[in-house]
Amino acid sequence: MHTHVSQPQTIFTPIRFSARKTAAARSSFWPAFWLGVALFGTKVYRVFTPGYLGWEEFERYILEVCMVAAADVLFALVTGLLGQALFLAIGNRPRLQTIAYNSFVVFCTACVVYAVLSMGLYDVLHMPLTYPLLCIGADIGNMRSSVTAALTKEFLATLFALPALFLAFTFGCARAFPCKRTPFIRAGQAAGILVILASCATAHVRIRSEWGQRYHMPKIWDNPHYDLISSWISDLFHRDTGALRRDYPSEFAADFLPSQSAVPITQGIARGPKNVIVIVCESVGSYYLSLYGSHLKTWPCMEAEAAHSLVFDHYYSHIENTSDALFAITLSRYAPLTWRNATATHPREPGATVAEILKNHDYRTAFISGGDNKYAMQADFLNGRGFDLIQDCHSANTPSSFSWGLDDKSTVDMILEFADRDRSKPFYVLSWTQATHHPFYVPPAYAENDFVQNDTALTDIPEDLNNYLNALAELDRQLGRLFQALRERHLADDTIVIVTGDHGQAFGPPHQGYFHSGNVYEEDVHAPFFIWSPSLFSNSPRSDAIGAHIDLAPTVLDLLGIAAPAGWQGRSLLKTGDRRAYFFGMRNDFIFGVREGRFKYIFNSTQGRDELYDLAADPREQLNLSPNEPALRERLHQRLAAWMESQKSATREAGAVAKQMRPVKKPDRS
Repeated sequence: MHTHVSQPQTIFTPIRFSARKTAAARSSFWPAFWLGVALFGTKVYRVFTPGYLGWEEFERYILEVCMVAAADVLFALVTGLLGQALFLAIGNRPRLQTIAYNSFVVFCTACVVYAVLSMGLYDVLHMPLTYPLLCIGADIGNMRSSVTAALTKEFLATLFALPALFLAFTFGCARAFPCKRTPFIRAGQAAGILVILASCATAHVRIRSEWGQRYHMPKIWDNPHYDLISSWISDLFHRDTGALRRDYPSEFAADFLPSQSAVPITQGIARGPKNVIVIVCESVGSYYLSLYGSHLKTWPCMEAEAAHSLVFDHYYSHIENTSDALFAITLSRYAPLTWRNATATHPREPGATVAEILKNHDYRTAFISGGDNKYAMQADFLNGRGFDLIQDCHSANTPSSFSWGLDDKSTVDMILEFADRDRSKPFYVLSWTQATHHPFYVPPAYAENDFVQNDTALTDIPEDLNNYLNALAELDRQLGRLFQALRERHLADDTIVIVTGDHGQAFGPPHQGYFHSGNVYEEDVHAPFFIWSPSLFSNSPRSDAIGAHIDLAPTVLDLLGIAAPAGWQGRSLLKTGDRRAYFFGMRNDFIFGVREGRFKYIFNSTQGRDELYDLAADPREQLNLSPNEPALRERLHQRLAAWMESQKSATREAGAVAKQMRPVKKPDRS
C-alpha cells in the first residue's frame, strides 16, 4: 500500500536577485573602449608622420600621438565609468537596463559623430569648437560657402563610416566577448585606468611646457566634447573675462574717458574736399599687403596710389571680429570686452555717428555693404544712425557671389551709383567689402596667381593662403577702379577715400594662428589705414601715429573741419600726442594687448602668461622680453587693467541709457 506524504506548503516563496548577473549583462566597457578608439583615430592621422623609420623620428611620433589623443582617451574613460555607474544604479530592472544601455550607445555614437565634425572644423579654423565660437558663427546661411569648402569626399566618407564601424564593433564585441566581472578582468581594467591617468598627467605637463607652445597644431590636444561643454557652463555662470590686477594709477583711465565737450579741429592741416568714402575691407590686415612691406605683390594699385595718400603704419583693430569693428568705427567707442557680437548684444547702444553729424551739414549719407546686414543684427544696429540709405547683398541689383555676399566689383558699383545720384550735395559713404572673407571669392574669369609657391615659411595651409592672396589682389584692382572712376567723374579733387580693414587674418606662421584666430599678434590686429586725396597729399607721406578703429570717426570730421562731438573715446589721427592702441582676443582664451611706442604687451588672462615685444626690432614678435623688462611689463599690465575696468563701467552705464531709448524710424533700403 502506497502512502502519500504531503509536503508542507509555504505561502511566500523567496525571490533571489543576482546583482552579479545584472551587472555583467550590461557593461559599458565595449562602448567606451571603441569610443576611445574612434576618438583616437580622429586625431592620430593629423600627427606628422615620420618620413623614415629611424628610432628618434619614431619615438617623437609616438610621443606626439600620445599627447594629442590623451584628453580624448580620458573622455572615453570618464564616459564609460559614468555609464557603468548608471547601470549599477538601475539594478535588476531588465527593461530599464536595455533602455539605458541603448541610450548609452546612442550617446557614444553621437560623440563619435561630433568628434569627426569638430576635427573637420579644426581643419578650417585650427581651434576647437567652443560655445562662444558656435554663437558668433551661428548664422548657417552666411557660413554655407565656408562650410561647403570643408566638405571633401574624404571628410564625408569618414563622417558616415566611423560611426557605422563604431556600432558594428561595439555590438559585435559585446555579443562575442561579454565582459565578465572576474577578478582577472577587474584587475586588467584597473591597470588600464591607471595607465590612462598617468599618460594624461604626463601629457598635461608637456602641453603646459614649451613643447605645447612650439607644437605646429595648437589646441589639437584638447578634447572637443569637453571644450564645448565647459565653455557652455562657463557662459552659463557668467565667467568673467579674466583676472587683471586692479591697482593702477588713476591717470591711466584718461585713455578711455569720453570727451566731455566738443573736440576742436586740428589746426595747421590742409583741408578742402567735402565728399568722403570710407571702405572697410573684410578680413584684411596689413601683414600680407605689399603696401606695408610684404614681398608678396598683392596691392600694386594701392602702392601706386600711395603717392596721393597719407599712409598710417601703426593702425589697429581692437577685436578680431567684424561686429565689434563696426561698433567701434561707427560710435568711436570700444566694444564691450566679451566674446559676443557687439551689434547683437547692444543694437541700440547710444552714441553719435559721423552720418548723423554730416546730415546736419546737408550731406547725403549711405551705408553700403557687400555682406549681409542681418548677420549679428547689424541691420538693427545701423537703423537710426543717420544713414539715408542702407544697402547690402540683399538689396543690390546683382546676385550674391557666395554665401557671405557680393564680389568687390559689385560693392564698388554700388558706391559709384550712390555718388552719381545727386551732385548738388556732398556725400558720405561707409562701405564694407566682403569677397576677402573665407573661402575668399575671386571672379571665375580671374587668372589666379601662385603667390605661395609651396613656401612653408609663409604657411602650412598653402591653398587657403593662396586663395586669400588672390582675393586681396582682386580687391586691389577694384579699389584702383574706384579711384580711376572718381577721376573720370571729376570727383577726385573733392573726395577723400579712407581704406582700412576690420581685422587681420592668420595662416599659421609665425604664431600658429588661423583665420580669425582670436589672438592679438600683428597678423591678427594690425590693419591698413590710408587716406587717399590727390588734392591734399603728394610725395607718398606716411605717419607713425598709433591709432585704432575708435579714431576713424574723429579723423573723418577733422579732415572736414568739423569738431568731434562729446562722448567719443577716439581722437583724430591728425593730432599729435602720446597715443596707445588696445586689443582684446576671445576665441579660446581671454587675451588683452596694448601697443605703446615701439612696444607691445600681451597678457593671456586665462593662462596668466605675459608677452612683451619690441616691434621696431622684432616685427614678427618672436623674442619675448617680458622676463627681462619687469617695470615696463608691470606698467603696461596696469594700462590693460585700467582699460578693462573703464569698459565694464561704461558698458553698465550705456546699458541703462539704451533701455530708455525709443524705437527709431528705419531708413530707405532701396
